[in-house]
Amino acid sequence: MGKQTNNYLETTRVITRIQYCSLILSFSSEIDPDKKQNIFNRAANSLAFFGDPEIGAVTIDETTTILSNYPREKIAHKDGSWLFLHGTGGLDSNGKLLNANRLLSEYLDKGPTALDRFEPPFVAIAATDGGASAHSDFVGLGHLFSFLGSDCAVVSTSASAIARTFDRPLNHFGLFQQMTIGHLLDNTTLFEDVTMVPAGTSARLKNGTVSFEQSHEHDAGSQYAGIADGAAAIRTSVERCITSMPDAAIELSGGLDSRIALSAIPEQLRDGRHAITIGYPDSPDIASAKKLAEVCGLSHEIIDLSQFNDESIEKVWERSRRVAYRDDFSTNAYDRLTIDCVDDFLLETSRIGGVNGEFARGFYYAAMPIEKPVTQESISRLLSWRLTTNDAAPETLFRQEQRSAFQSQLGELVADLLSANDEPLGSALDRFYLNQRMRRWAGSAITRAMADRTIFTPFFHSDFVKWASVVSATSKRDSVALSKVLQDLDEHLSNIPLDSGLLPAAIANGGLAMKLAGFQQKARKLKTKLLQRFGGSRKLSLGGKNFQQKLSAKESIDRLNWSAIGDIGFFDQKMIEQLRSSEINGSRTTIGYLLPLSFLTEYLREPDNKARVTRLAPGEN
Repeated sequence: MGKQTNNYLETTRVITRIQYCSLILSFSSEIDPDKKQNIFNRAANSLAFFGDPEIGAVTIDETTTILSNYPREKIAHKDGSWLFLHGTGGLDSNGKLLNANRLLSEYLDKGPTALDRFEPPFVAIAATDGGASAHSDFVGLGHLFSFLGSDCAVVSTSASAIARTFDRPLNHFGLFQQMTIGHLLDNTTLFEDVTMVPAGTSARLKNGTVSFEQSHEHDAGSQYAGIADGAAAIRTSVERCITSMPDAAIELSGGLDSRIALSAIPEQLRDGRHAITIGYPDSPDIASAKKLAEVCGLSHEIIDLSQFNDESIEKVWERSRRVAYRDDFSTNAYDRLTIDCVDDFLLETSRIGGVNGEFARGFYYAAMPIEKPVTQESISRLLSWRLTTNDAAPETLFRQEQRSAFQSQLGELVADLLSANDEPLGSALDRFYLNQRMRRWAGSAITRAMADRTIFTPFFHSDFVKWASVVSATSKRDSVALSKVLQDLDEHLSNIPLDSGLLPAAIANGGLAMKLAGFQQKARKLKTKLLQRFGGSRKLSLGGKNFQQKLSAKESIDRLNWSAIGDIGFFDQKMIEQLRSSEINGSRTTIGYLLPLSFLTEYLREPDNKARVTRLAPGEN
């Protein structure tokens, strides 16, 4: 029933994918004309360096312009108004996909409230006679960023494009966040004075100013959150995905989340459905996915990661560059390279994923007193054991005086975010996971990918988020609640072992044997964490070993922009020189962060000479 994709070297596509981006400029009427033209030119060139020199421009009035390299079919025009739609995965309650032309008509009739019924991910940029506005989904998976200058305001889907346009310096505390926990927090960016627009917020630009309004506020949901409610929520979301795109594939692993998504597909719609699994042929993950595919009659495609082992250093380097640009330079390069390889096969494949199922599994709960209030001790434990164990670059990479100050500042920020509401630690950790890790880490990939294909994320849909938000932490811990949801959806699939060897049905029902198995699994995870924490054995993403070998080779190390990295003034110069000379080997959490930073320094210093601006007129979309 399964087929294995292993002819990569013979059928490699030409790497042409780019980062799509839009940028709204709003000038004060008093701005000097030469300064205004210079900002316009720099903005157009900042977008052109993402891969396409052809930049479309829409003039709203004498003060406001939208620049975009987005595909013309995603741009709608009607009666002097425009709408740029970033994303095709947003679904309404009837399973209808976001469509630029249809949405513009609704927007003109209802305003931003027309977006309230659509699920993540999306970004919509609209221009009417009242000015220009940009809107993100309620989770904030569609990223928006803003900057306010003395006589110009800007909102964009790229923080780096804003920074390059307005020559904003790097934010050292933002760099420290990214290189310590793997993603940025709150509304921080890598650049001074450039901030992320809050989730579910409308940013409105006019006459050189920008204002913000909460346009899509997520309510807490019902206080009753039974297992049947969770099953109904995910079943409804998955069925909407299939209604909008009947041939959508399903991402299938050996884990619990993708199995729940599969179990939410009606049995009569499973036979022959395309399922995709990535990994190595002898892995437990592949074995478990194969079993599920056989049971459900899926057309199973296995993408064997070993076929990428023979890629040249040159090609891996270019992949790294593309990943850096597409993630807005805000992630560890190693974490995205495998997906980039897989995307060579799946660019035109729309698919249903299981990302954010962890929101109902207590991602940060391990060894935490989740029923008790948030305390300084629990915050310190979270920072030491959960947030930084896998993703922190070695402390010796940073200048000591800055490291000490930023460690204290990071602790204060995490404390503020966890203590924002009066709630038990478990609920605070869930909110932190959704609003910080998922919004920033997952959103950075989803924002850039959703132009290439339809991305369905049912575990981010409002019904599931509402349900998972009110399920008690004790019910979610150790995947018990989600295992019960799986049982409710499909009893048979709950009795097939996960890649860990555990049965979801056994997890759901508990018992002495299950408690013993769970204890043994926790012991194995604890041992791994101890090795990572004290032995420097950082976790590699799937397929990461191959990339680390090539990107840590001297040929790759010599290509890094070491001079620009040293000029940042944030890193320990002795360690930088040791890395540069290969006296010490760079780890996943050293080279993985320095690589996109090297590309970023080059992007920020590129000369302005590429953009070809085309003024869009009605009928050109």
